[in-house]
Amino acid sequence: MPVKNVCDCPNPPGGTFSCEPHQMAICFVLDGRVRRECRDQPLSGSHADLVNWAVDLITEGRVSFKTREVELLMLSQGSFERLDGARITFTLPEGIQSAVATLAGEVMKTQVKEPEAL
Repeated sequence: MPVKNVCDCPNPPGGTFSCEPHQMAICFVLDGRVRRECRDQPLSGSHADLVNWAVDLITEGRVSFKTREVELLMLSQGSFERLDGARITFTLPEGIQSAVATLAGEVMKTQVKEPEAL
Protein backbone atom coordinates (compact mmCIF):
# COMPACT_ATOMS: atom_id res chain seq x y z
CA MET A 1 0.00 0.00 0.00
CA PRO A 2 1.53 3.36 -1.02
CA VAL A 3 2.56 5.72 1.74
CA LYS A 4 0.92 9.14 2.01
CA ASN A 5 3.01 12.22 1.26
CA VAL A 6 3.60 14.07 4.52
CA CYS A 7 4.63 17.72 4.60
CA ASP A 8 5.97 19.67 7.58
CA CYS A 9 5.10 23.37 7.45
CA PRO A 10 7.73 25.93 8.49
CA ASN A 11 7.53 27.42 11.98
CA PRO A 12 5.68 29.55 12.82
CA PRO A 13 2.96 28.36 12.62
CA GLY A 14 4.27 24.89 11.81
CA GLY A 15 2.21 21.74 11.69
CA THR A 16 2.11 18.62 9.59
CA PHE A 17 -0.40 17.37 7.06
CA SER A 18 -0.61 14.52 4.59
CA CYS A 19 -1.82 14.00 1.05
CA GLU A 20 -2.51 10.93 -1.05
CA PRO A 21 0.57 9.19 -2.54
CA HIS A 22 -0.15 10.55 -6.06
CA GLN A 23 -0.48 14.12 -4.79
CA MET A 24 2.08 16.81 -4.11
CA ALA A 25 1.87 18.07 -0.54
CA ILE A 26 2.79 21.74 -0.39
CA CYS A 27 2.76 24.26 2.45
CA PHE A 28 3.09 28.01 1.99
CA VAL A 29 3.86 30.25 4.98
CA LEU A 30 3.81 34.02 4.52
CA ASP A 31 3.46 36.60 7.28
CA GLY A 32 2.67 33.88 9.83
CA ARG A 33 -0.23 32.51 7.79
CA VAL A 34 -0.22 29.00 6.46
CA ARG A 35 -1.81 27.56 3.32
CA ARG A 36 -1.73 23.80 2.81
CA GLU A 37 -2.49 22.13 -0.50
CA CYS A 38 -2.70 18.62 -1.90
CA ARG A 39 -2.35 18.78 -5.68
CA ASP A 40 -2.82 15.92 -8.14
CA GLN A 41 0.17 15.50 -10.39
CA PRO A 42 -0.52 15.50 -14.14
CA LEU A 43 -1.46 12.07 -15.44
CA SER A 44 0.84 12.37 -18.44
CA GLY A 45 3.66 14.43 -19.81
CA SER A 46 7.38 14.28 -20.33
CA HIS A 47 9.82 14.41 -17.44
CA ALA A 48 10.39 18.07 -18.26
CA ASP A 49 6.63 18.74 -18.22
CA LEU A 50 6.29 17.15 -14.77
CA VAL A 51 9.24 19.10 -13.37
CA ASN A 52 7.93 22.34 -14.87
CA TRP A 53 4.52 21.69 -13.31
CA ALA A 54 6.08 21.19 -9.86
CA VAL A 55 8.31 24.28 -10.16
CA ASP A 56 5.39 26.47 -11.28
CA LEU A 57 3.25 25.20 -8.41
CA ILE A 58 5.94 25.83 -5.80
CA THR A 59 6.94 29.26 -7.08
CA GLU A 60 3.39 30.23 -8.10
CA GLY A 61 4.96 31.52 -11.30
CA ARG A 62 6.74 34.31 -9.40
CA VAL A 63 10.26 32.97 -9.80
CA SER A 64 12.24 31.83 -12.81
CA PHE A 65 15.49 29.95 -12.53
CA LYS A 66 18.50 30.51 -14.77
CA THR A 67 19.29 26.83 -15.20
CA ARG A 68 17.55 23.47 -15.03
CA GLU A 69 20.18 22.37 -12.49
CA VAL A 70 18.99 25.00 -9.99
CA GLU A 71 15.37 23.88 -10.44
CA LEU A 72 16.32 20.25 -9.86
CA LEU A 73 18.34 21.16 -6.78
CA MET A 74 15.41 23.09 -5.31
CA LEU A 75 13.04 20.20 -5.98
CA SER A 76 15.41 17.72 -4.34
CA GLN A 77 15.67 19.89 -1.19
CA GLY A 78 11.96 19.95 -0.44
CA SER A 79 11.89 23.61 0.48
CA PHE A 80 12.16 27.03 -1.07
CA GLU A 81 12.09 30.63 0.13
CA ARG A 82 10.85 33.34 -2.19
CA LEU A 83 12.11 36.92 -2.18
CA ASP A 84 8.74 38.08 -0.76
CA GLY A 85 9.49 36.05 2.38
CA ALA A 86 7.19 33.13 1.63
CA ARG A 87 8.63 29.89 2.97
CA ILE A 88 7.48 26.83 1.09
CA THR A 89 7.92 23.19 1.96
CA PHE A 90 6.74 20.29 -0.16
CA THR A 91 6.80 16.56 -0.69
CA LEU A 92 6.87 15.33 -4.26
CA PRO A 93 4.87 12.30 -5.39
CA GLU A 94 6.87 9.38 -6.75
CA GLY A 95 6.21 10.29 -10.40
CA ILE A 96 7.72 13.74 -9.96
CA GLN A 97 10.64 12.34 -7.93
CA SER A 98 11.36 9.96 -10.80
CA ALA A 99 11.24 12.80 -13.34
CA VAL A 100 13.67 14.85 -11.22
CA ALA A 101 16.07 11.91 -10.95
CA THR A 102 15.93 11.22 -14.69
CA LEU A 103 16.57 14.85 -15.63
CA ALA A 104 19.35 15.15 -13.04
CA GLY A 105 21.02 12.10 -14.61
CA GLU A 106 20.75 13.66 -18.06
CA VAL A 107 22.26 16.93 -16.78
CA MET A 108 25.14 15.03 -15.19
CA LYS A 109 25.87 13.17 -18.43
CA THR A 110 26.16 16.43 -20.35
CA GLN A 111 28.58 17.84 -17.78
CA VAL A 112 30.92 14.86 -17.43
CA LYS A 113 33.92 14.99 -19.70
CA GLU A 114 35.76 11.81 -20.60
CA PRO A 115 39.53 11.90 -20.17
CA GLU A 116 41.51 12.43 -23.37
CA ALA A 117 42.96 9.26 -24.91
CA LEU A 118 46.76 9.13 -24.94
